[in-house]
Amino acid sequence: MTASIDLKQLLPVWEQFRNRTDIAPIRDDIHYDRMIALLNALLEEASGDENHPAMSLAGKREFNIRQIRALGERFAISPATFV
Repeated sequence: MTASIDLKQLLPVWEQFRNRTDIAPIRDDIHYDRMIALLNALLEEASGDENHPAMSLAGKREFNIRQIRALGERFAISPATFV
């Protein structure tokens, strides 16, 4: 990122967001379901507008082999699902 980040301004806003959404590394299945619901709500808010800030959460990221194997194990499905 080329822009400087004003942490004094960012951190209080992040803390508010984190406290209201419980966004954090997934702890269990219930937390996973809440995070999926949050992501879906943010994407619905964007309504397909590729320029909406929420759309960056649905980035076109490729998984590496380690991640694919971990996802397969986590969801008890074939890793081929993610290829």
